[in-house]
Amino acid sequence: MKKDIITLDGYDEIIRIFSKLKKDKEYWVKEKQIAAQQGDRSENAEYISAKENIRNIDKQLYRIDFILNKTTAVDISKRNNKSKILFGSVVNVLKIDKNNNEEELCLKIVGTYELIYIQKITKCLCISNISPLGSKLMMKEIGDYININDFEYEILNIEN
Repeated sequence: MKKDIITLDGYDEIIRIFSKLKKDKEYWVKEKQIAAQQGDRSENAEYISAKENIRNIDKQLYRIDFILNKTTAVDISKRNNKSKILFGSVVNVLKIDKNNNEEELCLKIVGTYELIYIQKITKCLCISNISPLGSKLMMKEIGDYININDFEYEILNIEN
């Protein structure tokens, strides 16, 4: 089975969150045990709250475990090609609409599964390598233009 790719930064952030969730779960399991000793569980707000927190943490742990099993981390620091946009590149583009309004954007091309985790630690807007914009940017160079819908994007700078 082919695995999806994520950056090492994304992998590290996902592992950090996974570890934090494991510690949080330990805390809530203890809180649930303490609350269970107080008697009637059906009306015990602390017990119900702890149980709900454990359930939510388990859902997040399951999702992260799924992501870790479905992806492979790619070390982008060892690449030789610095002139083309590749997976993990940080790209400055000029976005031009049909009225010639311009906006400069900083984009980082990452894997789909790491988007929600890495956006919090990245200064640029993260986009998936398989999104319409991300896939069209791949292998382009400084000065190239691409068109998507009513927007034209000029590539201003590439950091690999």
